[in-house]
Amino acid sequence: MLSYPVTIIGTGGIGSWTAEQVFRLGCPRLMFYDEDTVAVHNLGNQNYVWRDIATPRKQLKKVYALVRRL
Repeated sequence: MLSYPVTIIGTGGIGSWTAEQVFRLGCPRLMFYDEDTVAVHNLGNQNYVWRDIATPRKQLKKVYALVRRL
């Protein structure tokens, strides 16, 4: 299984945690698709932290925040 690429569509409540678990299993080829940005209301149930929150000057997409964490 580890030689196959894994694509995760949506890195929200389920996708962000799934991405971390698949990464920890050792999958070297992950692809993410999500156009949303990280907001304060995402912190309670998604795999993001305060530094990932988008500011008016810096719109950090969930995909980039997740890649940075992994």
